[in-house]
Amino acid sequence: MNIQIIKEIGIKLNRYCLPLIFNSFLNMLFSSILFAIIGRTSVETIASVEVIDGFFYTFIGILGVSTLAFNMSVSKVEVGTRDFYDYFKSIFSLNFVIGIVAVIFSMMFSGSVLHNFYNFEGKILEIGTIYASIQSVSILLNLVIFSMSNLMKVRKMTKAIFYAGLISSIVQIIISYILVKMIKGDFSAIAISIGSISSLLIEVIAYVYILKDDFAHAFKIKSSKKLELFKKSIPLIFQEILEGSIFQILLIALISKIGYLTLSSYALTTKMTSIALTPMYVYCNALIIFVGEYMRKNKAHHLKILPIITMGITLIFYTLISFLFFIFKFQTVRLFSNIDEVMSFAIQITGFILFFSSFQIFFENTKYALQSLGHSNSVLKITFIINCISIVALYILSRTDFFSIYLIVLVIDCTYLVLGIIFYAIYFENINKTF
Repeated sequence: MNIQIIKEIGIKLNRYCLPLIFNSFLNMLFSSILFAIIGRTSVETIASVEVIDGFFYTFIGILGVSTLAFNMSVSKVEVGTRDFYDYFKSIFSLNFVIGIVAVIFSMMFSGSVLHNFYNFEGKILEIGTIYASIQSVSILLNLVIFSMSNLMKVRKMTKAIFYAGLISSIVQIIISYILVKMIKGDFSAIAISIGSISSLLIEVIAYVYILKDDFAHAFKIKSSKKLELFKKSIPLIFQEILEGSIFQILLIALISKIGYLTLSSYALTTKMTSIALTPMYVYCNALIIFVGEYMRKNKAHHLKILPIITMGITLIFYTLISFLFFIFKFQTVRLFSNIDEVMSFAIQITGFILFFSSFQIFFENTKYALQSLGHSNSVLKITFIINCISIVALYILSRTDFFSIYLIVLVIDCTYLVLGIIFYAIYFENINKTF
């Protein structure tokens, strides 16, 4: 019976996740092509695009966390019911308002931020301000897309997401390439921003057309879940800030104490781990949908083994990709850098970092599973406490002679493992109590 359940869940998960994984890897491919176009313009354009895109990416990630709360809530109600459309209209309205406010603030203060925080001056400040003003529209468009794409995920329409993403990415490359040829010189960043906004608009139009019946149903009712979704989003936003900003800043600060060569080499190897971990985030998002579905159907045994199955599948993907990176580590490192010292040390630490980074898989899967049960506050508190202990321990160790990148990676990834064990124990206990 257990084998049959595992097989059933595995088939459903893979059918749901594989189009999204292909979409993620295609996005990486297209972003690399786009970077190749940008990399042939000017130093000012490259600097402006990289700084602004990186900032907006983090900003959109934090603002878009509310869609996780939407997934957690809507997956627990029947598709097509009044509550289902109420949640959809509420998240769409909430993200639209947040997006509009964010665009206005971005247009008003982007120049000041670039000047005061990134030390942009003269021509690069002028280019950056224009680029940021146009690109700020991407905040609104991305938040709207998050609302619609997550509804499609709940409906298991992942193939449609893949095709819409593929078409919009191709359009972005074509428009960017043509406009860069027309707008030559330093202001070619404008061409890149127009291409980006155009592709997002096409994606929005495609999603609206696909979900036209859902919009027709949703706009007939009054949305009443906005406050509920906003409250559920608060611990998720703090979790995102804690993991993505504060913890990473402190970690980078500790690594930089060893030396910039170590920091550069570490940054290079983490590009490999981030690629290898790409399928993990797809399966973690799937966890939210399937936990809600199995809770609605009172399938306790499915719920207990679901995170174990997603961990297993993710580990298989991670192992295969990491193994390829390890075999071809000389060639892979050379793709990211041509500085001999950085390449040499990066090659030396690649195997160690790839192996221990796999511990993050246990943390992410159990974190998403526990959050799906409505324990976001507990996840935030526990993560904060354990991370504080790790950072303090690393700070103390940094004052000793045997402090190294190996020790840092070991402590951080063992922290992920400890958190994963704690989260799964709480998750398992809650399933037993609920059912």
